[in-house]
Parts: sequence; structure tokens; C-alpha cells
Amino acid sequence: MLTLRKKNLNYKKIFLFIILIGTFLYMTFLDYDNIKLLIHNPNKEIQEVKKIIIKLFFSILGKLVIFFIFLSIYMHFQRSLKIKRLQKRLALWSKLSYYIDKIGEEVFNELTIGIIVINTTNNTIEWINTYANKIFNNPDINTSLNLINNQMAELLNIKEKEQQIVLKIKDKYFDCLYKKEFNVFYLFDATQRERVQTLYHRSTPALIFLSFDNLENSLKNLDFSEQSQIKVEYLSAISDFFEIYETYLKQLSDDKFLLLLKREQLENMILEKFSILKNIRNISEKYKLNITLSMGIACYNLPFNQLAYYSQSALELAQKRGGDQVVINIENQKIQYFGATKTSLNTNSKIVSRVNSEIIKDLIQKHNNCFFMSHKNPDLDAFGSMIAIYKIASILNSDQDHYIIIDTIFMEKNFKNIYENLNKENPKLLKNIINANKANKIINKNSLIIIVDNQHLEILDNNELLNLTDNIIIIDHHRSSEKIISNKFAYIDASASSTVEMIMELIYFLNHPVYISPLEATIMYGGMIIDTNFFTSRTSARTLEVASRLINMGAESQKIKLWLRQDFDQILEMNRLLSRMEIYMKKFAIITSDKPINDRSFLAKVAENSLNVQNIEAAFVIGELSDNQIGISARSCSDNINVQIIMEQMNGGGHINSAASQIKNSNIDNVLLELKNILKNEYQEGNENMKIILLEDLSDKGKKEEIIQVNPGFGNYLIRTKKALLANPQNIKYLEQNKKIKEEKEQQKIILMTKLKEEIEDKQITFQIKIGPNGEMHGKITPKNIIDELYKSHNILLDKPKIILDNEINALGIYKANIILKDNIIAALTINVKAKKS
Repeated sequence: MLTLRKKNLNYKKIFLFIILIGTFLYMTFLDYDNIKLLIHNPNKEIQEVKKIIIKLFFSILGKLVIFFIFLSIYMHFQRSLKIKRLQKRLALWSKLSYYIDKIGEEVFNELTIGIIVINTTNNTIEWINTYANKIFNNPDINTSLNLINNQMAELLNIKEKEQQIVLKIKDKYFDCLYKKEFNVFYLFDATQRERVQTLYHRSTPALIFLSFDNLENSLKNLDFSEQSQIKVEYLSAISDFFEIYETYLKQLSDDKFLLLLKREQLENMILEKFSILKNIRNISEKYKLNITLSMGIACYNLPFNQLAYYSQSALELAQKRGGDQVVINIENQKIQYFGATKTSLNTNSKIVSRVNSEIIKDLIQKHNNCFFMSHKNPDLDAFGSMIAIYKIASILNSDQDHYIIIDTIFMEKNFKNIYENLNKENPKLLKNIINANKANKIINKNSLIIIVDNQHLEILDNNELLNLTDNIIIIDHHRSSEKIISNKFAYIDASASSTVEMIMELIYFLNHPVYISPLEATIMYGGMIIDTNFFTSRTSARTLEVASRLINMGAESQKIKLWLRQDFDQILEMNRLLSRMEIYMKKFAIITSDKPINDRSFLAKVAENSLNVQNIEAAFVIGELSDNQIGISARSCSDNINVQIIMEQMNGGGHINSAASQIKNSNIDNVLLELKNILKNEYQEGNENMKIILLEDLSDKGKKEEIIQVNPGFGNYLIRTKKALLANPQNIKYLEQNKKIKEEKEQQKIILMTKLKEEIEDKQITFQIKIGPNGEMHGKITPKNIIDELYKSHNILLDKPKIILDNEINALGIYKANIILKDNIIAALTINVKAKKS
């Protein structure tokens, strides 16, 4: 369009230029005779020539004057046209500007969009529109944004140009958009959308598979009537528990059940922490049976066949972890675990060991060379397991070379002593112990990697090697989690004392002679001693049977004792840390180190020694590690305390009696506080409640900023969902300071509103209205008219919702309008309506 205009303008200029040239030539042609006379009669007298020249000059000059007069008239005419066009355009713009101002005013004050402009120098409200006033209950100008809404105040510190969050204000939800460039907040009502989402969230289907652990084996020696009586008691406990939540329960077999429910019901069960597990344990203890309950739960918006698959997988994970627990898989959430307060039931039979032995045998013979790995900083159980499985592979696939992968650079001092002893007595084995770099050059697609005493990628000695082959076997005695390494076969038995115990059982069923030297047997025996804490925990008849076989192979307890000796300086440091022990809840030992810890295993040793203190059931040692992490080692000597569950809540893991975690981007004080909260939540005795500070109103519970007492499960749920804060001294102090600031602001507002009331009651506003021939008044005076007139007459600006009229003002007379400035502060304004003189 712009190009077309330019072309038209060029054409006009060319046309004008042609007219000018033509006019000039025409005028010149009129003087052609005089010019010709001068050219063809050069001998004429001078006087006559002069006359001709003068005549010619004035003729041309006159023509030029006439030409320029016409040109001026033309230019003036063009300028006049241009001015008229500009005047029309200006009039149009003025009209549009008026309508735009009206539309803008309507958007700002009438539409349901809240707008707040912020003064960023002191983070106060600079301007607020009518709808935002209504949302926040009419805050004053220059009020701190922190007093209005903390979430909005936090947005002032963002680095991005804009950011959007969802606010819950009273019973409504709002999309809050902050524009940093203009220091303005926009609020859009999102209540209907959020309610639909909440309804969708609460109605998400959930499916539960329940299974009794060890039911058949425990009841097989009882007569039929006793079995029936006990089963009825178990079934009644399950039926009574789930009836409360109005779920659908279906028995699939003697020991398995199906449960259908919604997410809202599931979340209520989570708050109660599945007390059904304890009810089943109580019945089992009553009849002295090893029967527990495991549950796998899936909650996804998926067809029921897929939901059943997820639920079955969760149940299998619960059973792999030792049973007596609930595994919950909720869409877009980390897998949760409940229960498992008891040591895993020993449900593994010799038949299971024999079957697994055959599977592993076939896999070893099917592939080429084998490589054996464990976790970082391997202990005696890991090293002994790798030696044991290496011996098996050497017999089953003797024509191939097999390798143990250990990085000797990072070995602990005690471990190096063992390594040196092995070098003296069995140098042939030592040649087949390689590091990850060398293994990287040897492993091919047909190689087999066997991971022992570990199933988690995060703590694997070298996880890059797993990219070289898909043939992976896992043999481990730790409880499973959803983070298990992808594998072709996993043999996991959480009831086993150690991985050495599991592999020695595999050797028993191989039907191939496997020679184990006395030193190798001693290393394996040492692994069992450490993992069972000298056979004081996780020790079964299977454990003692394997230990007896190792002793027969030449295992020496005295040599193990020498390997486990500690340096003098380490003993002094351990005793110093033990002197810093804090006894928490009368049964937990908590130690924090005030110095950096270079050896992670040292934390475990301090924790083990802490269990020697009378009445201590579990110990936790926290220290700052060299790699900018906070390490925590946990040990338990009680069947009632599962330190693995505790560490999993702190992004760690392990076994029921020994676990650990490494936490990044934190400090010792925060880790200690988190640990204490978890311990209090999991093991607080009786029905003692926890105190919390509500961050929003909760029906039947309390109001915002009120301190209430709730059960620990519900309290922690509110804290996780940011609906409450823990009522610790620091948060209570902040609450009191916040209340004090609000009270001062409130008092200032009362004083201001009282003065405003006196000022309004001393004033009067007058309306002069045109009336009809019969004295009638057309229309009525609205609160907006009153606001405008009060501002115009007395420079007092009020909001529309603050004016209440007893009757409509639709006739002449004197009226009273009540102006609610604040609760119990009401000003009466006199309004005089007169007839306008014609």
C-alpha cells in the first residue's frame, strides 16, 4: 500500500513538471516574432533594438509572474487539500481515542480482570483496579505486597520478563501473571477450571492388588478348623478397614484380593499410613504366624488392563522388598513405600535357589566372557560375592577368560591389606581383576555382566560399561526399588543375610565341583560377618548353614578380625564423635560431625558403634563429605525399625538394618531437622499430635495462620502440599512478627478511616437534575454518580462497593448514603437533589 502511494506521488510530480515545461514553451512561442526580428534583422538601429528587447523582457517577465501566480494558486490549493485531509484524520483519531479511553476504562474497572501496579522501590501497591480491590478486600494504596499475598511478593524477584502462577484466595483460584517490565500483576478468575481439575484429580481411578505373604506355608501344619478361623479373622480385618473408604473389594483367591477406588479415597488411606498392615501383624503375632500383607497400588488415568499391570508390578516390588508393605505408583509422582517395619520373612525355599541356579548357569554358558561388578567402594560382601560368582563362571565356561572389575586406586586401607594377601596366595586370580578402562576395551555385545550386592545405577562402580552389552544379571540381597538397573534376569532375596549367602546356595545346586581357597572363603565369611554384625541381625538357619560350609573350606575368623582393625587416630576421632551423641525420642542415637569426613565408611563404623549404647535401637551419623555432599549413615539393631524406609525418604536406600544417603545442596542442620521430622512421623509413640501453622483456611480444622494440632501423617501431608508450616520456634516467631505488622497496619487504617468519616459527615453533595413537565425525574442517581460528585466537589475518592443506599434516588429531595469505610466505621453522607433551573 505504501509503495503504491509513492508511485502515485511520483506520477503527479512528473505530470506537474511536464505542464510547467509546456507552459514555459508556450509563453516563449508568443514572443517568437520579436525574437525572430532580432535574429534576422541585426542591422536595425540601436534604439529600435532596445525597444524590442525591453518589450521582450517585460513580456517574458509578465508571463513569468503570471506563471508563478498560477503556480502559487496551485500549491495553495494542494496545501489546503492536505490540511483538510489531516483535519479529517485528526478528527477520526480523536473519536477513536475517545472510544479507546472508554474501552480501556471499562476493561480496567468493569471486566473481571484484576490489575495491580507495584512500586518496586518499596514493593507497595501504587494502583489497584476495582476487581482486584474486591479480590483482596480493599487494600490501601502504599500497602506492602507482602501483607497482601506472599506468593505475589516472591514473583517480584524473578529474572524472567514475566511469570504466571495459580493463587488460591479464600475459596477462589486465580491465574496471576506478573509483567516485570511494567511492574504490573494481572489476575484472571480460574476457579471453574481449577475445580474441574480437582474433580478430575480426585476421580482418577486407582487399583490395588493385596496379597498375604507366606499364608500357605504358615497354615499348612494347622488343622482345617484352625485354618478357617484364622482366615476369617484376616478377612474380617481387611473388610472392616476398606469398608470405611467405600471401595469395591473382590477376593481372587485365598491369599489375593482386588480393590477398586478413586484417588481421593487413596489419599485418605495414605494419610492414615495404611494401618491395615499393623492390624494384620497383630493377628499374626496373636497366633505366632509369619504372615504379613503386601499391597501394590497404581493410580493412573488409564484403561483398567494397563492399570492392573502397574498394580501387579507394584505388588511384585513390595514382595521383592520383603513384604509387609505397600508400594504406591501414582502418575507423575515418585513411588512411595509404607510399612516394612519388620525384618523380611524368609520365604525363599531351596526350590527357588535351585531354579535360579539353573537360570544363571544357562546364561553363563550361553555367553562369552563374564564381567563381575558391584557398588563403589566395595566391602567384603561385594568382593566375596564377585570372587564366588567368578569361580562359578570359571567352571561353567572354562575356555573363556572372566574378569572382576575393581578400581584399586579408590580402595580403603583395610581393603588394600586383603588385596595384598590375595596377591601373595592367589596371583592367578589377581591377574583377572581389572579396572573399568581395561574392561571397556574387552567387553562386547555377547559378553555377560553380572552385578552383585547392588541393583542401583547411582552407586554402580562404573555405569558406562552397561552401554556395551544388554546381557546383564543382578544378584542382590538388598530390598528392591523402582530404580533397579535394566536386566535380563534379577535374583533378589531381601531375606538373605548377604549376597555371599545367596551365591553359596547357587554353588550347592550346580552339580559342579567349585574349589574355593581358604583365603577366598575367609573373604566371603568376612562379608557375612559384616552384613550380619557378627551374626546378631538378619541371621537365619540358611545363614548359619552357609557360614558352616565356609568354615569347612578354611575361613579364619582371626584373620577377619585383623583386617577390620582400625587406626589409632580413627579410634580417637570415633570416640570424640560418640561423645557428641544426641539421644532422640529415647531410642535413636544421632551424631553430627563438626569436621569434614574423607572416608564414607567411617560414618558407618561410628553408627555401628553407637548401637552398643544401651536402649539405642537405631543410630544415624551425619557428616560433610569431601565432594560437597552431606552423608548420612543409618544402622538399626531392632526388628521394629527399618532404616531403609527412613533413608529412602531422604533419597537414599539400603537394607532394613543398614542404609545410607548422600544429599546435595544442603547443610548438616537442614539434614538433621529433616531426619528428626521423619523419625517423629514414623515412630512417634501413642497418639501424640504435631503442631502446624495453617497457611490457608481448612474446613473443620482452623483458619489461616492459626496453630493447630493434627496427627503426624496429616500434618506432614499439609506441609508437603505447602498448606501448612511446622510450628517450630523459628516459624512461630515469623508468624508473631507478621501478626504484629498486620495489627499495626490495621490500627493505622482505623485511625485513617475515622478521620475520613468525620470529613465525609461534615460534607454535602448536590445534584441539579432536569425534571419533566410533570415534575418527574428521568433515571436515577447511582453509587457511581455519588463517587464522581464527591470526588469532584470535595476531592474524596471512594470505591463503588463501599456506598450503600437505603432507597433508590429517583426523585427530588434530601437523602442519606451510608459509606462503609471499615467494619464498624460507617459515614453518613448527605445528598441534596435539586431541580435544574432552565
